[in-house]
Amino acid sequence: RGRKKILLDISPTYKMDMGLVLEGDTLYFGVCTLHGEPVEKHAIPIPDGETADGVFALIEKIYRDLLYKNDLTPGQITGLGVCADGAFQEALGASLEKRLGEFVSLPMTFGSVAEGAALAECDYWQPAGEPAGELLAFRCGDGLSCALVLGAELRRGVHNRAAAMAESTGVEALLARCRVVFSQETAPELWVAAGGNPGRILPELRRTDAPPLDPPVREAVDGFLGNRLDAILDAVRLLDPGRVVLLEDGAPGSDALFDRLAAAAEERLGELGYPVTRSRIQGSDRFLAGAALATREFFLNRGGM
Repeated sequence: RGRKKILLDISPTYKMDMGLVLEGDTLYFGVCTLHGEPVEKHAIPIPDGETADGVFALIEKIYRDLLYKNDLTPGQITGLGVCADGAFQEALGASLEKRLGEFVSLPMTFGSVAEGAALAECDYWQPAGEPAGELLAFRCGDGLSCALVLGAELRRGVHNRAAAMAESTGVEALLARCRVVFSQETAPELWVAAGGNPGRILPELRRTDAPPLDPPVREAVDGFLGNRLDAILDAVRLLDPGRVVLLEDGAPGSDALFDRLAAAAEERLGELGYPVTRSRIQGSDRFLAGAALATREFFLNRGGM
């Protein structure tokens, strides 16, 4: 079982991995070597109101261009790994696998961005001397999600809910508290920064250049980040991984909420003896989450055949 190490060590381009990530309002698509080195990658914003047919037409165009421009045949690709968040899947409507299968002539495998990031850490960037495949990856986006890899195997649990996080760790819980105090009298800094628009609360709180933190807003943010940190600490204490990986939301730009959480987690987990790293799957490299699912499927589940 597992990768064919000799082939990989001799020729990381023995085959290529292809990854597709549909997250937020962006489509990430690319090809990489078996060592996770990008060969060609795209990050394309999806306009508001774009139809499902339009999205699939764009995916098909990029898919064919990736093969043509890199002189690749389907036989030279391990497969296509796909990560699509819930909002994207709902917007696309029909079965994602069925629609992709109309033009993708590759084996396909599906998973979450957190799962792909965890497998990338194990299969692409395993640190020397670290126990193989013992880690927890936390994706810190609108929700807090966790991917568990133990014994080099991705563990999803009997009901696909392994390491599920509480609703109190979701951004909606923070927004609910902030909306209660969102007024010119109670939270003047946030009110002015957001221009009185409740839809601007979250972008303002994510600003790294002095985000508005009126006392009641600061209390809400501190409580929200405390809930996330407690959830991470509880999962780590229970599962005792070799390493913890923190994955930022795919949105462009820095996120003050993530930076504060990551700094607190690094400090607390460091005190407990757990190494903490921040995932390198950022920006246009987001497609590597899908690519890692493809390489794991090819070598582990299909025996490299």
